[in-house]
Amino acid sequence: MRTAVILLTLLLVSIPACALKYEREPTVEVLSVSYVDIQKGITSPINSNYLGKGEKLLVVTIYNPAAVEEVRYDSVLEASFFHSRQDLLFTAYNIEAELIGNDDVKVKTGKISIPALPALTQQIPLYFLIEVLGNNDTELKLKVKYEKIDGLRSLIPYATVPSGEWTQTVTLVGTPSPPPDTPTWVQIQNTTTIKYYSTSNYELDYRTETKEIPIKLFIEAKEVLLEVKDVKADPLIAGGKGSIELTIKNVGKKTARNAYATIELPKSQQSSPQSAALPTSMLPFMMASGISTPAATSSSSQPAYFIGDLRPGETARVSFYVPVEVSKGGTYPAKLKLVYLDDYGNLKESDPVSFGISVLSKPEISVKTVESRMYVNSKGDLIVKMTSNLDLSGASARISVSSPLSALSSECYIGDIKAGEEFSAFFKLRASSEAKAGKYPADLYIKFKAGDDFVETDAVRIGVEVLPEIEFEVMGTPEIRAGEEKVVTFAVRNTGSAEVKDATARLVIVSPFTSSDNTAYIGNLMPGEIANASFKLSVDRDATPKLYALNLEVKYRAENGDWVISAPAKAVISVKPYEVSYTLYLVIAILIIAGAVYYLRRRG
Repeated sequence: MRTAVILLTLLLVSIPACALKYEREPTVEVLSVSYVDIQKGITSPINSNYLGKGEKLLVVTIYNPAAVEEVRYDSVLEASFFHSRQDLLFTAYNIEAELIGNDDVKVKTGKISIPALPALTQQIPLYFLIEVLGNNDTELKLKVKYEKIDGLRSLIPYATVPSGEWTQTVTLVGTPSPPPDTPTWVQIQNTTTIKYYSTSNYELDYRTETKEIPIKLFIEAKEVLLEVKDVKADPLIAGGKGSIELTIKNVGKKTARNAYATIELPKSQQSSPQSAALPTSMLPFMMASGISTPAATSSSSQPAYFIGDLRPGETARVSFYVPVEVSKGGTYPAKLKLVYLDDYGNLKESDPVSFGISVLSKPEISVKTVESRMYVNSKGDLIVKMTSNLDLSGASARISVSSPLSALSSECYIGDIKAGEEFSAFFKLRASSEAKAGKYPADLYIKFKAGDDFVETDAVRIGVEVLPEIEFEVMGTPEIRAGEEKVVTFAVRNTGSAEVKDATARLVIVSPFTSSDNTAYIGNLMPGEIANASFKLSVDRDATPKLYALNLEVKYRAENGDWVISAPAKAVISVKPYEVSYTLYLVIAILIIAGAVYYLRRRG
């Protein structure tokens, strides 16, 4: 008997099932249409299909209206299979939704896929990025493709196993403990419950459906529409400031009451209105209306220019003072819009209108020559000759140096500069005693007037030459005896590369020497020229006979007129042994003899 039932079942499932029929079949319908206004920063969907121009995030919510009412099965097997699975019949599968745009509305989102949409229990929002371009009401098409079950193709049941429980008990014996302790026995009981179900392998037939759902959109044209008729601006230079004046026209159908204009510049720029742009009479209205005033806004907010009432067809001029915080020249985009009250006192904004700002690059400064007459451990002048590719007014130059150089005068005024004409900048620098002969880097900047402010060019790197310190050579080795006082003379030669003027040599006196006058005037010395310097010296009587080296310094006036003291040079002097004078002894002896003769004659 059991074998016969199994054979009958296999015979039934081998018969192909025909398509079933039922009311309220699965489909896809639009439940609601809303949008998110990206431009205004509104992140919550607005339940309306009345849209303004610009980019919007259109939210189309879909659902499946299928309902379990009447199902007509083609076979007993099909009926028994779907009896507990009717939710499969009323679910839409593999849904693809595509919003088709037109000339008035551009759709920027492609197809959206959903694996399944159950009947009535689930609502799915579809997000489409769109851009409203036209001013007319329009109708979009939501093209939907989905699948639904068409019937049971085959069913192969598996053999079933009765449900039951399997209990396993495991006893583990531990190692006996050392005497006199008793062994420890460990028992673990593990109980596992297994449940078995009758399973089957089945295949379903699906039918593909397509439909187009109209999406009606109502385009709300702004009551006030702006048009930029003219743009005038100061020569705007990157990094500078300047005025922008615009002529705007209301080409809409309504009057903008108590309107003020705001300008939106690129993110890299900041703006401020002209100082006289917003009259105080506008402030109470703006505060009462909840509109930000320039005084209450931060530096990053948009500036405002009060206009008043702007009727349809009327024009107005607005101006703004713009800091051009960009690094390069070019044409940069800007936007202008109106904030106004409509006929009912509601605060409104017009659509922004775009225009371009032409910005010049910063001037290019070309260095022609760099003249430096500066020596180690001295001050010197620096003269830089340059040209500019643009006309500049009220220009000045600034230099920046680092150790071992220091700027004694880091800025100089130049005045107006003509493009292509050569101009000079003068600076006074100092090279420390730690400096070595060679070139050191310095950064040069040109500051000029741009609008009502001053702008500085990018740094121009130059090399500042530091010449070797002027040195002197002391020649000759005069001699002097211990205990003697005499005038000694040295020959002093200028071994530097420049003339020294009004030079004075000074001998640094140390023991065993003394001097009442250790300076000697030399005068002017050209490079390589020699002059004599004489000093009156005394040497101690007990001085050790040998060569002594004294320091000799030269104080002179450099080319720039500053006094400079040279590095010490060695002046060598030879001290001879003290010489005993026998003449004195002879005179004493003669005097003694003469005295003795005189005495003897008196007695005789």
